[in-house]
Amino acid sequence: MKALIYKDLVAVKKYFILITLAILAMIFYSFKEGQILIIMGLFILIPIALTSTFFDVDLKSNINQYLIGLGIDRKRIVISRYAITWIFGIFATLIVLIFNIKYPDSKEIFNLPLILSLTLFLTNFVCLIQLPFMYKYGSQKSRMVFTLIYFLIFLGVNQIWKNNQIAIDFINKVSNFNLNFLSIIIVGITVLLNVVSLKLSIHFYKNKDF
Repeated sequence: MKALIYKDLVAVKKYFILITLAILAMIFYSFKEGQILIIMGLFILIPIALTSTFFDVDLKSNINQYLIGLGIDRKRIVISRYAITWIFGIFATLIVLIFNIKYPDSKEIFNLPLILSLTLFLTNFVCLIQLPFMYKYGSQKSRMVFTLIYFLIFLGVNQIWKNNQIAIDFINKVSNFNLNFLSIIIVGITVLLNVVSLKLSIHFYKNKDF
C-alpha cells in the first residue's frame, strides 16, 4: 500500500514539490493574518487537482497494465489512491486544530467540532464523487462533466455572494441546531460517502479492461 502511494507521489513529483511549497506558504500566511479560511480553501482544491493529475499520468504511462501484470490486487490500487485524499483531509483538519490553539477566539472558528467536521467533509467531498467517475469513464470524459459541475458551483456561490441574505438565513437556521450533534452527523455523512464511493470505484476498476 505504501509503495502504491509513493508511486503516485513520485509520478507527480514536480507538481508535488510546487504544491508543497504553496501549502507551506499559505499556512504561513493564514497563521500570520489569522485567516484559516484561506488554507481551508486550498486544501479543498488540492486533492481535486491531484486526482486529475494522477489519472493523466496513469494514462500516459500505462502503469495500470504494469501493476495488474505484476499481480497487484486492483482493490489495493484503488484504496491507495483514496488514501492520498484521506491524508490530505486529516492534515487539513490538524492545521485547523492548530490554528484554533493559536487563535482560540477567532470568529472564523465559532464552533471547533463543527469546523473540523466541515473541513474533513469538504476536503473529501468532490474527490469522493470524482473518483468513481474517473474509474468508470476515464479522466478526459470525467473532466468534461466536472468542469460543468464546477461552473454550476461557481454560479451558485456567486449568487449567494450577491445576495448575502441567503447566507445569513442559513447561518441563523444552523445556529438553532445543537452544533456538536450536527458535527457528528457531518462526520457520519463523510464516512458513508467514503464507503459508497470506494465500493463503486473498486467495482468499476475490477470490471475495467486494459
